[in-house]
Amino acid sequence: MNLTAFLKAVDEQTGKMDLQECTAFIHEIARGYSENQRQDFLRKLKDAVSEKGCASGGGKTGRGDISLEEETAAVLEQIDLIEGGELQLNEEYNDAYDDWYNSDVEEILYKDPDGIKDILEEAAALAHTCYDRELYGLSRELYGRLRTIDISTDGEYSGEALSLEEAVRMDLLDIDLDALIRESIISTYLDSEPEERAQEIFDIFSSVHDPAVTLESFLQSSVIELPGTQEFLKSMVSYLGNKRGRTESRLIEEALSLEDSWDDFHAAAKEYAADHPGLYKTAVFENPGNLDREQLYELSMEALEKIPERFAIRSEIALKAADLALVSGRNREAEIYRIEVFRSEVSPVNFWRAYLESENSEHTREALRGIYSEYIDESREILKKEYDYSPGYAYSGNETRETSPGRNALLGILFFDGRFEEVLQYGMRTKNAVGWSSTFMKQGMALFMLDLYQGKDLPYGCRAINRQACEAVGFRAKQYCKGTERPDDGGTPDEIVFAEYFSDWKKRIPMSGELQESVLQKMEGWIRERVQGIMEGNHRRHYGECAAYIAAYGEILESRGSAGAKARIMENYRCEYSRRRAFHEELRRFGMKDRKKK
Repeated sequence: MNLTAFLKAVDEQTGKMDLQECTAFIHEIARGYSENQRQDFLRKLKDAVSEKGCASGGGKTGRGDISLEEETAAVLEQIDLIEGGELQLNEEYNDAYDDWYNSDVEEILYKDPDGIKDILEEAAALAHTCYDRELYGLSRELYGRLRTIDISTDGEYSGEALSLEEAVRMDLLDIDLDALIRESIISTYLDSEPEERAQEIFDIFSSVHDPAVTLESFLQSSVIELPGTQEFLKSMVSYLGNKRGRTESRLIEEALSLEDSWDDFHAAAKEYAADHPGLYKTAVFENPGNLDREQLYELSMEALEKIPERFAIRSEIALKAADLALVSGRNREAEIYRIEVFRSEVSPVNFWRAYLESENSEHTREALRGIYSEYIDESREILKKEYDYSPGYAYSGNETRETSPGRNALLGILFFDGRFEEVLQYGMRTKNAVGWSSTFMKQGMALFMLDLYQGKDLPYGCRAINRQACEAVGFRAKQYCKGTERPDDGGTPDEIVFAEYFSDWKKRIPMSGELQESVLQKMEGWIRERVQGIMEGNHRRHYGECAAYIAAYGEILESRGSAGAKARIMENYRCEYSRRRAFHEELRRFGMKDRKKK
């Protein structure tokens, strides 16, 4: 239960109680406090009484406030001197620091000849005093300067100023950062005009990188009940609605959650779908509106219409829509939503799911081709390059990230669509026999090998290649089964499920016999070049990979009728690299038999 809902429930119950019942209830709560909590409880009671007594006092300035204003002005002048470099820390290199052997200690130490520690700790204490005296204008200004201060240094080594957070972390200052941020936010809230609060509070949150600092935590931590919280939450939603960013997304969702109104949440999701599609994701997956299954299905359809098609987050909602459709017997609609998954996250696995799970696979294949062809046209020059520096398929947490398949993803999709000649043309070429990790060569070798193998059960070498292919295309059985009728038992390894689906796929999209023979001949050359490059460069950690290619190639030939091919090929490589004992061990691991001594 969030704070708003909790307070509503408390107000509802206390509203039913008379004075005697309230007093008895408070007495019972007090009995439950431990000794170290009792003073804090009494302070809150006294604050509540004093607040009621001075509610009509006509202002917050009391005895001694003039001196506090003068003290604040003097401290702010000293902060100006620190930021202007007239007062600064001196840097000293720490001889105990070593980048290799002792990197846990600080590389640079700081001396404080100008008394910056005393100035800033005094400023924090003064800000807290102003806060306690309800002089929120003064505490807001002091806390604001402290939060954003750049502590000047003499630049002897690093030449960089320190933030308050860095200085506290390095034990240069003894300041409670949590309390500082909390009281800074509350001071800003109480000193701001209602129409300015959202922007002012957001400016603080955008400069604080602690995920524990939330709207609920600051509303809950105030010793007084903050005025106008519902209006503030609404204005925060309105202010953030058209602003993108992780902080913005987190705060708008939290503000809506604290409002505790499904109608407001739904309205915001519709209005701000182009900037905050995560609201729809929360609505569909967490169901804050307590919708029934049919209503959730309708909401997911609405989300797919409202969220821009290329947003990757839309693919998650499309998968949920497919699941909801299947539960209600809408199998044709589920097929459409699996295509929408691919539209919003163009990847080999999403292509596979939509194609393999379709009752009209050729119609689906044409629809999928229409989607990815746009990216092929946009990325034709990328395909001609050798390396792929794309970030991959994983959802990064940025709710407005657009799908952007890299070179390897597009080549993987072309392969699964049976466009093998294009894959050979663009993907299976490299200037070097090493440095394959950022190319399509490893993925392409694995996929072509699995396609060429004609046996039923995968032998040892092909199993290693199957694992490589499974990992390369990003296949995860649990994720694949979403939006389908396939059961996910959770216990079968990904590579076993991948091998099963791959076998199904290659029956549907077979490679011509002529092309198979051509690829077999090319593959022998690719393996020879790879092994030669690895041996010449003494890259021992790749010996196992080379042995897997050699073993799998022999197993492929045997599956196609060439008896004894695996043993013959492995022996040839053993003889060619007769002094590479580590290489021989890898070959033995994949089934090479030692020759009998005469």
